[in-house]
Amino acid sequence: MEALTEIQVYSGWRNSATRGEEEAVDYVSALLDSFTRLKERGMTVEREDFRVFMATEVWRAELRIGLDGLQRDIL
Repeated sequence: MEALTEIQVYSGWRNSATRGEEEAVDYVSALLDSFTRLKERGMTVEREDFRVFMATEVWRAELRIGLDGLQRDIL
């Protein structure tokens, strides 16, 4: 966990299709590839490509605040 959390620490999120995600996949792939027992059983590391959205739209955002049993919705 420490090694994964140290990847691209200061670059923000490690979302899909980012450099941080690529480095994390490389790390996990190398780690799994080092397990000789998996190789002996014919297991291999396989990567799969997939499409991701490059942007999203926020259609609605709201905030609900509660204090002393009272709630207030802020839209």
